[in-house]
Amino acid sequence: MASKDALKRVLSHLKEGKILGIANSWNEKSSASIWRPDVIKSTALKYRSYNPSLTRDDFKNLEPNVLFNSKPINGTDFELIKCRDPKFFQFKDQYVLLFENHDSMVKYMQNTSSSRINHVRVKFTPLRMGDMIGINYMNYVHNLLAAYDSSETYFDMIKRKREPIGDIDLQDLTQIAQPFEEKSALIWDLPLETKPIHVMDRFWFYDIKHCFKLYWDHTTGRTLYYVAFNEAQDCTKFRRNLHGCKLDDLPRKLLIHQLKG
Repeated sequence: MASKDALKRVLSHLKEGKILGIANSWNEKSSASIWRPDVIKSTALKYRSYNPSLTRDDFKNLEPNVLFNSKPINGTDFELIKCRDPKFFQFKDQYVLLFENHDSMVKYMQNTSSSRINHVRVKFTPLRMGDMIGINYMNYVHNLLAAYDSSETYFDMIKRKREPIGDIDLQDLTQIAQPFEEKSALIWDLPLETKPIHVMDRFWFYDIKHCFKLYWDHTTGRTLYYVAFNEAQDCTKFRRNLHGCKLDDLPRKLLIHQLKG
């Protein structure tokens, strides 16, 4: 219900021509956000990695007091954003860790200064106001919600000029995006001639809401499909059961990515 309400709320703005942007008015709830001109100190860190599979736990376990404590502890709290291309939803080699305030961010940086991921020492950079990562994430969320609504809404959305109007911030965006990411998947390399109805008929035992082509190349034969599911668990099962499978009538293995994960 909450995800449906969020979708209706955001799409109502989109249909009125109001492209949601970065909030610029101060209030108590959003005073820690880095996306306001009257907040000087950063509350977010960016981390560059070519590994698309890192999770929030991977970053939480970088803190020595979490990794080496015999009893479960929470450590520094943050939200993890996996940066994606706004148009095709592909991972863009960067993560953003969004903290409640500047002090929490500094504490985390200090605690993890000697930590490593895949045997390489981590290097975090504070995310400054106006960084394009934030703008791209805003556009990604808008396009994702449009894609989940319908292919028509999506293709109309990507044609629109974006003008920030101060209705939403990064913290809100992560909360809005999460339920739709959990119910969204990408499929690489279905045959060029495949139609959306073919996909839904072929995989009828999963609760697919709709699907459509995001990308296709007649020279290479590569395609990219977006698939929206009515339930997150069906999306998870779809990816778990079919990723890497070579079906008899398909020329290539299926490559499936769930947006949340």
